[in-house]
Amino acid sequence: MGNHHRSRIRRALVMSVVAGALNWAIAHPAWADPPVSALPRLPVCGDQDAGSVQLKCPDFVPIPDIEVFRVPGQGPIDLTFDFVFAEAAVPNELSVFQVDDLNGRVGNLSPAEAGYLPAAVARAQTVFPFGSDAFVPDQTIRVSGGGLLVFFIVHGGTRDQLFTANPTNDPAKLPVAFFSLTRLNPDPTTRYGGDHLIGFQSTSSQLTEFAFEDLSVNSDWDFDDVVYTVSTRLERPACNGPDRDGDGVPDVCDDCPSVANSDQRDSDGDLVGDACDNCVDVPNLAQGDSDGDGRGDACSLEVCGDGRDNDGNGLVDGDDPGCPSLHIEKLAQPARGARIGATVKVLGRGFGDVPGSLEVGQEDVSVEAWRDKNVKFAVPQLDGGVYLVRVTRGAATSEREALLVPGVRIGTKKATLRSLGDVFGKTSWWTYYNGIARRSTTLANPFWLYTALTAADPAERDRVVATVAGIDATTYGTSNVARRRIARCLQTSSSRYSAPGVRASGSRASSGRRTSSPAATPSVPTASATARSRRSGSDVAAAAHASMRALDLVRRSRYKRDESAWIPTRCARAPMPSPLSASASTTPPS
Repeated sequence: MGNHHRSRIRRALVMSVVAGALNWAIAHPAWADPPVSALPRLPVCGDQDAGSVQLKCPDFVPIPDIEVFRVPGQGPIDLTFDFVFAEAAVPNELSVFQVDDLNGRVGNLSPAEAGYLPAAVARAQTVFPFGSDAFVPDQTIRVSGGGLLVFFIVHGGTRDQLFTANPTNDPAKLPVAFFSLTRLNPDPTTRYGGDHLIGFQSTSSQLTEFAFEDLSVNSDWDFDDVVYTVSTRLERPACNGPDRDGDGVPDVCDDCPSVANSDQRDSDGDLVGDACDNCVDVPNLAQGDSDGDGRGDACSLEVCGDGRDNDGNGLVDGDDPGCPSLHIEKLAQPARGARIGATVKVLGRGFGDVPGSLEVGQEDVSVEAWRDKNVKFAVPQLDGGVYLVRVTRGAATSEREALLVPGVRIGTKKATLRSLGDVFGKTSWWTYYNGIARRSTTLANPFWLYTALTAADPAERDRVVATVAGIDATTYGTSNVARRRIARCLQTSSSRYSAPGVRASGSRASSGRRTSSPAATPSVPTASATARSRRSGSDVAAAAHASMRALDLVRRSRYKRDESAWIPTRCARAPMPSPLSASASTTPPS
């Protein structure tokens, strides 16, 4: 099997474990070990291989709900493992790995992150190899005093076979792995919340006993499939010591030791509390922030043209796949739009000296002139509306810029604003938009919005009006100066953010082209099939977005990774910026 295939299989298993960890965090914030009364044989004294087994032995008492185990003492410590009992129909393999804190951290990785399992397994030592039972010799492993251990079994195979035969760690298949760290287990909805290990301490010696349940589907939950003792009394990691932030949680257990958060909420399960996590919804224990903007690399998109590595992947600006190598800065067109036959200049960079192709909507358009920093074309015969323009050369494509083709007679700016006010006048968004449009058609172009509204299907227009009515734009500022500042910042910033591969409903699968409908909000519908044959997406949505990329900012929805763009914090005095619509990737016209 090739290295690439192995890597792909391991990634699949990692993502399964990550999904299980997140499901555990959501559905099972707490769990409990089974009561001893529910266990028909445990705890066990003696050893099955010596014929001296005593079931339900009173010498051992339960260690309640412990998943990570602390080795007492300091320096090198030898732990002797004795396989004492097994009632398993299928053999198991027992292994152990060391973690770096009581929550299971391995280096800079939390159990919720991709890469955690390979890093943990790379540390693992096999205690009893596959096929072992209570008749195998005792095994001794040297560890460090004070170290923290996690145990796991592979049921029906070895670790290597797990990665190749069951890369998703499906509990209905073999081999399958179960861990003492419950959040790693693939079955969080089972009887004990995914818990597969129970521990006991001897009252007369230093022995610690552990017992694994090796089935999930059709399990009897008797926890007697792999029962072993450890020669040293392994302990629950202590949660005590100083509490710098005074929230009642000692620093050693606090997921935000410098920020008070008594609730310890951790939405993404990365061991960093929401109160101090720079990516609340994306697991990132390391909290990397390459550009220092307060948003972690794990949930940042590359800012094209700022000379910095914003997403922490080691690639800057044009070298990053998030930034197109062909970049449109603007379309030189009149404020009232470019009429059919008019010459439009596409200004940008990276077009090269060898001509490529140019798309307007979903049509290839003849190019009149092609230079590295500008391309000229004549507006083809099109219905009135808003179209997206894209430059393509080989496999490289630019982001899309909006072109207005006027299809109706447009009056003066004052008359146009009055007509729009009749539609939007009672909304806070119109107060903001109107204030900007009266002073700058560059930042808010009413002719675009008017054309789109008059060219759209009535149902589509009504949906946009209803969407705008539900937006609270009061956070844009209480003065015209503040509103203009935000509008200018939105316009400047929007062209610097992009993500490849965004598809809109107006794209043509047969050609493989990607078109992006610049929707004002996610709830705006796309155009009809007839309109899509000549336009890229919704006219109304395109015009509203191209006129003012402000519609979605005030929604304040939580940022999600892989959205097409997000607006920098500096554009508004709100707590955190919201994402633009996932289908938005164009910039406002100038």
